[in-house]
Amino acid sequence: MLSVRELGTGGCERDLSKLALKINRDLFQPHVGYFLEGFRIPELKEAGIPLVDLGVNSFKNVSTLRGALRFRNYVARNNIVLSHAYDVPASIFTAAVGWLTGPKCIVTSMLGYRDLFPRREQQLLRLTDRFSDRIVVNSRAVLKHMIEDEGIAPGKLFLSHNGYIPETFYPLSEATNQPEVLRDYDVVIGVIAALRPEKNIGLLLKAVALLENRRFGVVILGSGPEQEKLKTLCRELNLQDKVHFEPGRPDVAEWYRALDIFVLTSVSESFPNALLEAMASGCAVVASRVGGIPELVEDGVTGLVFESNQTVQLAEQLGILMDCKEKRQQLGAQAAKTARSRFSMDVYCRRMENFYLELIEKRQLS
Repeated sequence: MLSVRELGTGGCERDLSKLALKINRDLFQPHVGYFLEGFRIPELKEAGIPLVDLGVNSFKNVSTLRGALRFRNYVARNNIVLSHAYDVPASIFTAAVGWLTGPKCIVTSMLGYRDLFPRREQQLLRLTDRFSDRIVVNSRAVLKHMIEDEGIAPGKLFLSHNGYIPETFYPLSEATNQPEVLRDYDVVIGVIAALRPEKNIGLLLKAVALLENRRFGVVILGSGPEQEKLKTLCRELNLQDKVHFEPGRPDVAEWYRALDIFVLTSVSESFPNALLEAMASGCAVVASRVGGIPELVEDGVTGLVFESNQTVQLAEQLGILMDCKEKRQQLGAQAAKTARSRFSMDVYCRRMENFYLELIEKRQLS
């Protein structure tokens, strides 16, 4: 069983859905457990993947107990032998409940830095770390964080960089289905992300406000708590005619291909899916030098990096790419090549399948 809080916007949700859809069905029957519904449910249902709504809406009320009973009964009824939780609330829940009721193998994930989470959740994670057979991380940066800051034994951690689906994310020499709102600009800059504080998207707006005498458009595709704040900042910077907001959606491939430059301004990241998909789509990428981003972007080869929160530096990097189409194309082509050779979903799936099989075999022999 693969579990997550919500089957909607976000990297963890996307990681889970991709693996559920692509894992080898001759070896595994994936099930998906969730606390809240989201737009990824239809594609999972269409693929015939069994879903269970665990119905947990808070760890402070009776929904946790009901969810625990539902989890226990579902695991027993479907002979689930391994549970892998993808985000923080699901990891806390399934590690604790799984340790008490089964299944045999419990895997949790830490796909970001723990200082992003409230203190209470950090404390619960440190408790449920003990119940996990293994903890999956998706960057060497977070691997180091877990060992040095959280005191986790290296042997308990498993590093698996994210993968993307090449059949969905690929470059085209010319965007054939470019959204109409983007067709009047010489250069299109964009970000596709959950609009949360750590994504720091206001920095992008401040940087493009410094770029004068250029015909460009900015698209911000995503939903989240920062949306209204970003729209207010857009008005304050007098960027209304240049910035288009598009709600979060599952089908984003054509939007990537419509971008000339993809920007990631996060102050904290592990190994961001959006950046990988943008590279695979042939975008010239500009990203902050935080977390696992240097494991994905080689500065000057597969993209450009800037120091986190440096508005002027970001504006300078954007100016370089906006003024040189050849540079954009060169970086985009190399980015797509790197993504295809190192981070395809086939590579990711085989790695996770082998990991699951080895863990199951080890528990059966113990």
